[in-house]
Amino acid sequence: MSKDPEAGSAVIEILFVTPVLIVLMLFVVFCGRLQGANQDVRSASGSAARSASLTFDGAGAHRAARATADRTLAERKISCAVLEVDVDVERSGGEGQGGLSNGDEVTVTVSCTASLADLSGLGVGGARTITASATEVVDRYRSTE
Repeated sequence: MSKDPEAGSAVIEILFVTPVLIVLMLFVVFCGRLQGANQDVRSASGSAARSASLTFDGAGAHRAARATADRTLAERKISCAVLEVDVDVERSGGEGQGGLSNGDEVTVTVSCTASLADLSGLGVGGARTITASATEVVDRYRSTE
């Protein structure tokens, strides 16, 4: 009775291939969560721009944009080590008195520096800064207070 020289080789192949497949699957999950975080920051910038465009002055626009970005990211469970919210107002009729006028454009840029360990849930080290901008027009038909 002779033994087959390839007997048991399938088990050895599975032992070598399984860890590679697990690492590949975890990498796909990591990439998906990173893309989800990018979408969440984009959503926060859009919400913040809309919120800022509903205010009547520049200071109110900054406060509203920051509060909305904070709230949106917290709801989506994105924790930023550093969160920067920049509000830029482009005047439709030249420079005004600091108040937002109908037709002005409000651009909000949200930059979130998040830990990759938090984003991935896999204990990956490092941090990533995710930046997104959104622009909203101050409604031409809104009340003026």
